[in-house]
Amino acid sequence: MLDNQTLNRIFPYAIGVLPFVAGSGMTLLFFCATAWLLIELFPARFRTHFIDPKSTRLPVPMEFKVLSALLVIYFFLVIAPLFFLNRIETAWFFAGTYMHFFFAPLLLLGLFYRNPHETYLSSFIKGLRAGVPIAALIAIVQFTITGERPDGFMGNALVFATISMISGFAAMVVLDDDKKLDRAFAVAALISGIVTVLLSNARGMMISFPFLTVLLLLHLRQAHKGKAVSLKKVALFSILIVALIAGMFALSKQMRDVFHFRILEPIQVLMKGEAPEGAIQSRLIMLQSGWKVFTENPVFGYGIANTVSEANKVTEVERGPEFTTSRTHLHNDYLNHLVGGGIISFASFLTILLAPLWVLASLSARRKTPKDPARNYFASVITLGFGLSAMTNLLFGHDLFQSYFLICTIIVAIDAAAKNTDQNKQVP
Repeated sequence: MLDNQTLNRIFPYAIGVLPFVAGSGMTLLFFCATAWLLIELFPARFRTHFIDPKSTRLPVPMEFKVLSALLVIYFFLVIAPLFFLNRIETAWFFAGTYMHFFFAPLLLLGLFYRNPHETYLSSFIKGLRAGVPIAALIAIVQFTITGERPDGFMGNALVFATISMISGFAAMVVLDDDKKLDRAFAVAALISGIVTVLLSNARGMMISFPFLTVLLLLHLRQAHKGKAVSLKKVALFSILIVALIAGMFALSKQMRDVFHFRILEPIQVLMKGEAPEGAIQSRLIMLQSGWKVFTENPVFGYGIANTVSEANKVTEVERGPEFTTSRTHLHNDYLNHLVGGGIISFASFLTILLAPLWVLASLSARRKTPKDPARNYFASVITLGFGLSAMTNLLFGHDLFQSYFLICTIIVAIDAAAKNTDQNKQVP
């Protein structure tokens, strides 16, 4: 078996790199790691708890128990209605789609028990710093060859752009062991994330850019012990970003054409008070119809698999069949949960989305030392980034989003818990 030190380096680093070089490889690693921890640890854990209950054992933080319960509750709130509202095949399909939430507590507890005094955050961040530039190179090659929006190995341009952007900002966290080369990789990751979003023309992540930038500036100020970030550095970095974007548009007619079609034309139409045709109009119709469907059954909803079909019924009556959509979701995961499971499902979804901040605040409250700026920033980027992405995209219904979000949440929880663990306690 791998020793703890090797695990600390390889596992989180691999998670940081895998999405960008192997697509669903992160999901595969998620389940493989869970199965491995089950085989290695849980038989011993069963023996400790039930056969020899008086043995010295490390207590599970209450926050871990609550988080685990919330994840499992969310899973069943999404899945259970489907067994009553749909064909059994559809119910089992969606059960598999959201299975990450059922197994996430096992990964959380398994990693914590295996190595309760160490954290995975630093290695994961360094993996991101290596992975996001790789993603940008892949995006440039795909865009140059095909002229289409790049999707990396993820099969979806929006997923590719979202994870790249969030990872690029997360990579900018200031770690205690950072050296100049590490900071250079961090800046390269952030720039790479921006490049990938621009090439993918992911409008939702473009909107999130200023919010994440404010978060980054606040973190840099806090990481430098309250001192204002050097205006020269901020100005230099801003000039570099602007020059990079201008250069990309100057050199690539393909990019100018796509940007004009996806960004400029819709803005011009919206300024005239009209709804742009195509994807934006389709999304606006889905939002309007979806909201009306929610108001008709606001408590329990219609089942997560029926959100689009129920919205299409309203659209067909009010606008005509030509305005219905064949998409699998409403392109707003807040509304998707409201229609799919009513207020109950929406509340559970919101709880999970805010889980990184909650578990961090709860665990950090026990400490006498100041909160860790790196961990705070990382949790904030994950929550804000995914929270903004959910405004325009499907979030927890996609395997890569689930894997990435849950692994980040687990890393935040373990990192915070390790700071509260007595190093002298006997580890079972």
